Amino acid sequence: YAPPPPQQGGYAPPPGGGFAPPAASSAAPVFIPELNANLAEPLQRILARVIDGLIVGIPNAILVVILLGIFETTEQGSVNTFIGTVNVGSVVTHPFYGYVIAGLITAAIAFAYEFFFTMSQGQTIGKKVMGCKIVRADGQPLDQTALLTRCGVVAAPTLLAYVIPSVGLGGLLGAVLWIASVVLLFTDSRRETVPDKAAKTLVIAVPK
Repeated sequence: YAPPPPQQGGYAPPPGGGFAPPAASSAAPVFIPELNANLAEPLQRILARVIDGLIVGIPNAILVVILLGIFETTEQGSVNTFIGTVNVGSVVTHPFYGYVIAGLITAAIAFAYEFFFTMSQGQTIGKKVMGCKIVRADGQPLDQTALLTRCGVVAAPTLLAYVIPSVGLGGLLGAVLWIASVVLLFTDSRRETVPDKAAKTLVIAVPK
């Protein structure tokens, strides 16, 4: 008995009956022919960034505490109330230039870490642990121009967090950059994050 032909506008049943397999998910392997390699999976890249963040972030946090301690000033604070001015004792403050200096130094450290390891090995420590490598999207050797652009975008949130400290605006802008990159990892067909799009790079999977 032959099955009836599908109605116009419908879908033919898969061979052998049953249901067709579901479409590939965003975490399925994505092969790039011109690179002869699969793209790194989103979870690989996220965990690699977490590792790099710990490697750079912990020393930077200690450095920030030291720097802000150097620049801090102590003033007598007071509060105006309906019964008059009330002295609240000593108040520790940090001048704006202290945040700027801390931001410049910590961003420079983050930039140098990304640049040195990627230029020499094509991967940071975190990417090496997770089996990821940065390459140019056109398959050409990774050059300094692309790398400078990529590392600059990676280090930008650190700089913004300290140079624009008022009401946490700098930190908010940095968070927006990272959230946008995570969303792109799961929605972009080539898994290009914000740094990837700026520098025209891709991150491929390599043996650990």
